[in-house]
Amino acid sequence: MCNNLIRLKGGDDVDGSSNTNEAESIIGAVNFELSSVEESATDGVDIIQKLRIVNSQILQLLDETERYVQ
Repeated sequence: MCNNLIRLKGGDDVDGSSNTNEAESIIGAVNFELSSVEESATDGVDIIQKLRIVNSQILQLLDETERYVQ
């Protein structure tokens, strides 16, 4: 799913600059949080809080993607 979002958001802005960096940055943060959730499952860290962060970042990515698709 994330790869599809990068593809939708990817490309060039009107001025010719790439707009994929922000999506890749958000996806990297989501992936980091997901790996942190996996680690916390064994460490007993608050998984719900980590999942809220991941959810927030995914929603941000979807909002950004929707702006570029329209």
